[in-house]
Amino acid sequence: MGVMGGGTLTQGRSGLTFDNTPSHLQGELQKSRETGTELRSLNGSINEIHDTLGNTTVSHLAVSPQ
Repeated sequence: MGVMGGGTLTQGRSGLTFDNTPSHLQGELQKSRETGTELRSLNGSINEIHDTLGNTTVSHLAVSPQ
């Protein structure tokens, strides 16, 4: 087998293995954290919009007569 983190595909006893699995998982974990941060930010924005629109009643909306 190759060296851990070497990024090579090798033939092991139980079949093909990826030697870069730990670094790949580390990269995926980082992407997951970044996605979580972006989703929290988006959720905050959506909540602000909801609060703004939720405080508006039908009587306050400008409706032009046809």
